[in-house]
Amino acid sequence: MGELSESVLSGKPSFDKIFGESFFDWTSKRPEENERFASSMHAATVAAVPFVLQGWNFSAYRTIVDVGGGRGALLSGILAAYPHAHGVLYDLPAVVEGAHALKTPPLSARCTVSAGNFFDAVPQGGDLYLLRSILHDWNDDLALKILRNCRYAMRPGATLLILEGLNQRGSATELLDLHMMVLTGGRERSQREYADLLQRSGFKMGRVVMTGGPAIVESSAV
Repeated sequence: MGELSESVLSGKPSFDKIFGESFFDWTSKRPEENERFASSMHAATVAAVPFVLQGWNFSAYRTIVDVGGGRGALLSGILAAYPHAHGVLYDLPAVVEGAHALKTPPLSARCTVSAGNFFDAVPQGGDLYLLRSILHDWNDDLALKILRNCRYAMRPGATLLILEGLNQRGSATELLDLHMMVLTGGRERSQREYADLLQRSGFKMGRVVMTGGPAIVESSAV
């Protein structure tokens, strides 16, 4: 934050100037920092699961793809609550190594753990795709690339749920918006801004459900 002016003037994250590389590149080269970050994200997801399960009914979906799903806390919670569903966890190879709950019985019988990069491609064949705390890491151009890769993998009518905080004036998300700008070049977005990104990437936005945790932004592939 001491280099906030750098981000304001350049439009680039000040982290890159201070450390000479991006946040994700920096952490990936430092196992202790990478583990600390991954554990923190996993804990935040565990805390969000009850709010997501209370805010959304997943009974209509047979195959659920969690894109950038980390160690699988969200998908584990959904599969445990909906025993008819099959899951696909998709994240970087080093990340999905820690998805122990989805690699052991009983959930392993109903889940595929797949390694890859959502900037390259996304697994096909899902009825429902999840993006939890993913898009806020990236600027609009990169967020659109992720969304378009999801759309390419989805058949028309399939559902995408974005689980993020919605940026609202006077809320804590305004401070998080600054944090994301200097750290990764990402941003917190409003409902209108998500609607614009979704329309530009081949989706039609549906309901928005506010929970005690992340907001759930529904869209369908068109």
